[in-house]
Amino acid sequence: MSYRRKITISRLLGNIALSFFLLNHCGMSVAKDKIEELEGTYSRPSSGCSYFNAKKNKFSSCKKEFNDCLLIKKINQKKANVEIFSTQGLQYTCSVKAEAKIVNGELILFFDETEDSQRLQFISDGTSIILKHDVPLGEVAMNCGAHASFDGLKFKRISKLVKENSCSPD
Repeated sequence: MSYRRKITISRLLGNIALSFFLLNHCGMSVAKDKIEELEGTYSRPSSGCSYFNAKKNKFSSCKKEFNDCLLIKKINQKKANVEIFSTQGLQYTCSVKAEAKIVNGELILFFDETEDSQRLQFISDGTSIILKHDVPLGEVAMNCGAHASFDGLKFKRISKLVKENSCSPD
């Protein structure tokens, strides 16, 4: 093997090693799949929570009394169990406990058997998991009370809990 070829191979191997190093130390992992990236239990104050305060004759926040919760637990590379509980306007809630699946590289929960039904997508921006609830025109958001919605709920990755295994409001 020529000297020039050895140098080229050496540089190539060095670049590959550097790439793996940078990927692993910048918070990305080559080996993790989408569900492993999202898996965990997340909690946040129920920032949309409100109630009517009769003494003050106005609406008041109840975010200090309630927490929203998101649980994603891997079944396999294509499926995960998902639990969500959120307290919102006038203390109406959204809650669901169901199986979500990977579709086109994204974790999606379908509310019935057909993929053209209401869906809840879990979008990761690196620092947060944001829920996008697609509700077809003319339909009511499933699993939510009158003044509540999954759409736009945001769970910061740093709010990930270590030991929680449930989003039960009990």
